[in-house]
Amino acid sequence: MRRRALLTRALPLAAVGLLRGRGAPVAAARAEASPEANKDLIRRIIDEAFNEGDLAIIAEALADDYLDHQAGPGAPRGPEAFAGFVIAFRATLPDVEVTVEDLVAEEDRVALRVTWRGTQLGPLGNVPATGKAVEFVGYHLYRFADGKVVEHWGLQDDLGLLLQLGVIASQAVPPTPGIAAGA
Repeated sequence: MRRRALLTRALPLAAVGLLRGRGAPVAAARAEASPEANKDLIRRIIDEAFNEGDLAIIAEALADDYLDHQAGPGAPRGPEAFAGFVIAFRATLPDVEVTVEDLVAEEDRVALRVTWRGTQLGPLGNVPATGKAVEFVGYHLYRFADGKVVEHWGLQDDLGLLLQLGVIASQAVPPTPGIAAGA
């Protein structure tokens, strides 16, 4: 009984010690599996994968059966699919900077609001490079299991992005009921 109590106290302390600094092993985060550890892992994914282009974090942080609900039905699953998305996104906005505006966690979920900024120097689907600077927001929800991301739901201001790129004329967008024009 005394040994179990000692292990119960020592394991979280060891995990916290291993989590100090950038690049902490994901195994340590898995041992802790707290909302704070989950938030730290999301910050690392954003900083390392999106902002720096270092994809190593993806294999560490995402479960083998990772499911991105935002990608749509039938989309590939797993860390490789997410890495492909990051590569394509950074090809479109090579100078991308993602800023975390809000980040909250409870139990096995992390929710955040981010601002994406960059210059469209590569194609975005069928939209050729425009050279235009863009800024748009995104909202994301991640679910964790065993210290890894297993599911993602997301929503971006795609309309605002397309308006900034000049793909859609602002006159083509009907006003939102209850919101004054130019507000």
